[in-house]
Amino acid sequence: MRHVWLHRAPAGAPAELVVFCNGWGMDERVVAGLDGTGCDVLCLYDYRRPEPDPALLRELAALTPSRRILVAWSLGVYMSGMLKRLLPPFHISVACNGTPRPIDARYGIPAPVYDATVQAMTSTDARDRFMLRAGMECSLCRQDVAELREELDAVRRLVLEDTAEAPHFDLALVSAGDRIFPARSQRRYWQSCPGTRLIPLEGSHCPFPSFRAWRELWHG
Repeated sequence: MRHVWLHRAPAGAPAELVVFCNGWGMDERVVAGLDGTGCDVLCLYDYRRPEPDPALLRELAALTPSRRILVAWSLGVYMSGMLKRLLPPFHISVACNGTPRPIDARYGIPAPVYDATVQAMTSTDARDRFMLRAGMECSLCRQDVAELREELDAVRRLVLEDTAEAPHFDLALVSAGDRIFPARSQRRYWQSCPGTRLIPLEGSHCPFPSFRAWRELWHG
């Protein structure tokens, strides 16, 4: 995983730590419009090498924020399970338009659809068609198509080999118009998870244009 700090609260000021597990193909630009006042916000992205930087893990473990909050989007919902096993517990965990079963006929993206996306990801046209289906500006996606395909392949290998228990999320935000992770599959999964509050949204796969600040994602 690659990482970048999006916001750091002033030294000595009480702050919440927000760890954001990004979706496939994205970097920090997709959440650049969210206000991070009062928060330290870390963005994780690019899952071609899925392990987080050990130095970063040590830094995160040593922090003493007022609360630790996990926000995970799309394939980042699955990838965040690794972080939840490696870091101190989060006070709040929020899943956005994804599930811990990302390649699954009932609870995520059907395997034939996922595999077809991998096979088709050979050109900028294919990348841009995906972004349009997601309801997003094409310019938000990282530009190297070979890297994007490698990332999809890496996640697929992880899913096939994974035997870990699915992580718990407190909140699940599900957009009715999601054309990447079908909304009905997301609802089916979260309705089977005791203790997870399902929050319906309007809009497409990317929920962030509907919010002004990070805290709105868990305060509503």
